[in-house]
Amino acid sequence: MELPVNPEFLTRDRAAQYITEHFGLPCAKKTLEKWAVTGGGPKFVRCGARVLYSPRDIEVWIRSRTSVPLESTSTRPVQAEPQHTHAENQAVERRIRPN
Repeated sequence: MELPVNPEFLTRDRAAQYITEHFGLPCAKKTLEKWAVTGGGPKFVRCGARVLYSPRDIEVWIRSRTSVPLESTSTRPVQAEPQHTHAENQAVERRIRPN
């Protein structure tokens, strides 16, 4: 008995096509294979020897690599202020306002 195909997961071939078709970014199956070894690509799961990608994970990965809208190539993207722990904030306060 054959199990139904789960549309929530894409094979590596389909994931590469999905990236190209939905986001306009050329992507080859071999590129996804390389990223699976070296890191830097979208998250994936294994089902036996098969590698599967979630379209949602692909979208999250694309968004994490996309800058804010820019007005020109010479404009530097604004980066968010780093989040500090409470202890780090207190240490900064002590340096700024010594007792």
